[in-house]
Amino acid sequence: MILSTGHIFDRLRGLTGLDLFSQRRCAVCAGLMRRRHNHLEKNGESGWTLFLCPECQQALEELRTKEHCLTCPRPSSFSRICDYCRIDPPPWVSLSFFGRYRGLLRQILLNYKFSGMLPGNRLIQALLLAAHDDGEKKRVDGAFALAEVITPVPMHKGRLRRRGHNHSLEMARLLAKKSRMELCPEAVSRIMPTVPQAGLKKRERLINVRGKFAADEKSLGGRHVLLVDDIMTTGATITESCKAILLAGAASVRVTVIGVTPFY
Repeated sequence: MILSTGHIFDRLRGLTGLDLFSQRRCAVCAGLMRRRHNHLEKNGESGWTLFLCPECQQALEELRTKEHCLTCPRPSSFSRICDYCRIDPPPWVSLSFFGRYRGLLRQILLNYKFSGMLPGNRLIQALLLAAHDDGEKKRVDGAFALAEVITPVPMHKGRLRRRGHNHSLEMARLLAKKSRMELCPEAVSRIMPTVPQAGLKKRERLINVRGKFAADEKSLGGRHVLLVDDIMTTGATITESCKAILLAGAASVRVTVIGVTPFY
């Protein structure tokens, strides 16, 4: 079947997540939106649901975790720290995320990561803000301190030249603007290149990134830091990044990602 120009534009919008032409179609599948979504946006309301048709919205809702451990994705009532994290605590004081990295959320994040069309991706922005808001609700309960500075999980300079962008930096830039935190884009760096983590087993991932990160004491020393990335799989990269941040004298580290793969 030969697609018309309009159908091609619809498909492109669905693949990139960009809202290029109108807000009447789903950012994922290009399906028609219900009028309720347009009404909500005109009245100043926002959120990730505004960019999705009911079917895609339901698919993402099914990937969300209502109650989880304060520091890992394990289910835990009242967002308490689970027994595993009490015995072997991670180097961060809180982990906030949007949902499990599978199905539709995996499709969205992979497309975001490799599409190269970052600044206009309003759906990604909305998913990230939803994840961050989840963490802020727990902070208000007194679980941990307010973050003062935000920094992304770094990309080695060689890989950055090949890819042309650091998706985690774009996410950190957005959160810094929305939350009015100070953005330190180069506070954490990869001091040695690593092979891609995709395809490696958990132990191999840990060995691959161990000791490969450094953090700037002048930027982070004595401060509460928010570390941002798109996905947490085994947690190896984020663990090593947090260790480097704490070694530089940071008071604490919080982590916000969009998708998590349960690593237990």
